[in-house]
Amino acid sequence: MSDYTVKKQKGLIPGKIGHKELSIEDYQLLPDVVEKAQLVVKDKENTFVFLKVNGEIYYGAIKTTATGKTNFLESFRKAQMADIKNFTHTRSVFTNVLRPGDSPCFQS
Repeated sequence: MSDYTVKKQKGLIPGKIGHKELSIEDYQLLPDVVEKAQLVVKDKENTFVFLKVNGEIYYGAIKTTATGKTNFLESFRKAQMADIKNFTHTRSVFTNVLRPGDSPCFQS
């Protein structure tokens, strides 16, 4: 994460409330959220990844440079079902590999 993103996550950027609810254990899940995403949704500028772990849904927003060679994490937080419904209705779904029995809004 960039210095700006870390500050934003901690709520240290004016006008940004941050995600102080996230624990160190949540941040330790970040590599899995990105690498093992069960739902990948894209728009023109960003890729959004979702992973359900122990009943919690985690969300990461990833931006790719114009060259396509570097990715940056822009945001990381816990997501709600309403977030997922919004993302899947307004953007292109590229990956959806959630197991049967997961929430119906994840189903193709």
